Amino acid sequence: MNKSYDPTNKNVYYHLDEQYMFVERNDINSWKDSIGRNFDAYVAWKDFKLVKAVKNCFDFPVCEQFQRHPKKTTGEVSRDHLSYALILFLYIDKRDWFFEVADKLKWKFNHKHSLRGMYLWYKSFYGSGWRFLFYSVKIPELLLMLLINNLVRKWAKVQPERSQDEWNIEITKNRTERQKKAFYMCLPAYALHNFAWQLKVMPNTRAKKVLQKIALQIAGKHNYVIRHLLGDRNIDLNLVLSYRSMKSSRWTTTTDELNNRDLIETEPQEANDLDKDYLLGVLASEFVEIK
Repeated sequence: MNKSYDPTNKNVYYHLDEQYMFVERNDINSWKDSIGRNFDAYVAWKDFKLVKAVKNCFDFPVCEQFQRHPKKTTGEVSRDHLSYALILFLYIDKRDWFFEVADKLKWKFNHKHSLRGMYLWYKSFYGSGWRFLFYSVKIPELLLMLLINNLVRKWAKVQPERSQDEWNIEITKNRTERQKKAFYMCLPAYALHNFAWQLKVMPNTRAKKVLQKIALQIAGKHNYVIRHLLGDRNIDLNLVLSYRSMKSSRWTTTTDELNNRDLIETEPQEANDLDKDYLLGVLASEFVEIK
């Protein structure tokens, strides 16, 4: 596979800033999502400097000082980016970094955000009792969410996910009022993506497999990243290899009437084709042809 990584190229859509954090061209606020972008980039290209840059966002004595970017001290870290940082440390087996950050956490870790659903997840790494509590809560919770998702999608007449060739941004522009409301009533793809990664880095147990199977029933038919993370090994390799990169973080949204982003294909880039290389990085361990 010809990967596109070039950490020195500043003239492409995704490029590294002076702190080794990925930002977007012509978007002065894109630093706010740079932790998530570095997460994707490490999965795609395995550059350890990307992880160290993320770690720099958390090298503070108390959790209230954790930041979205190493040099942006006015931007408090979000719950999602805190989760992705902890997942990343576990993914590369830097458990000391995980616990260095986790030991400082409080339920309300800054004045904007509390841990909420990720509390039991990060606590599950502190012992089997916490892990048992995590699954005892999450399995019935996700079963309820599956039921709600199915009922809401039927009520709003949301169609199954389209493939990339079937997708058109007009589907988003022409949503009905019910379909717009349904977005707020269903489990969003960005939350499911984060949750799938949380499960991925947990110890393999029977309870984990049960939770992955439930979550897989919520995942979009053509969200190959989420489906693979949850254990689906029946993904069409031709659809993966023919995928063309898109704006607006394709793998954290849906190609159906629940999408509310400007989900369109990007122009071909000479380097840092993050969207597709992230997909290939996730699937590389299973598909020998991609390596």
